[in-house]
Amino acid sequence: MFDRNGNTNEELQKAGAIAARRGYSIVFSNPAFELWYLLHFTDQRAYLADAEAVIAKLDVDGCIPNYNKSGVYYNELLPLRKQAIDRAMALQEYHKNNGLPLLHRDSNPCTTVAQLVELLQSRAGQG
Repeated sequence: MFDRNGNTNEELQKAGAIAARRGYSIVFSNPAFELWYLLHFTDQRAYLADAEAVIAKLDVDGCIPNYNKSGVYYNELLPLRKQAIDRAMALQEYHKNNGLPLLHRDSNPCTTVAQLVELLQSRAGQG
């Protein structure tokens, strides 16, 4: 699991290829993991410059006021999980339809955290 951060497209593609060869999938968020949180509250489609921009939206839009990276938001986000999954999948579909690989700096905003959440749900019998 990683964020776009300073990774180049080549580095992202290399990481994806290495993971695939080893039988793993990469969980990727562009520009930052906090996008996953934001998608619980809003259908974010516009470009976000960096993690600070996502965190600012969480605070300014009243989603998670005073967001803290070490905070625990599970109970707050749980009732909104389905719509976050739907929004994340819609973003992925949008980028695919526009010819962009998900592991690409131009696939912004985008996150594959939804697939991880769905996998964990299925393993926990919450399918």
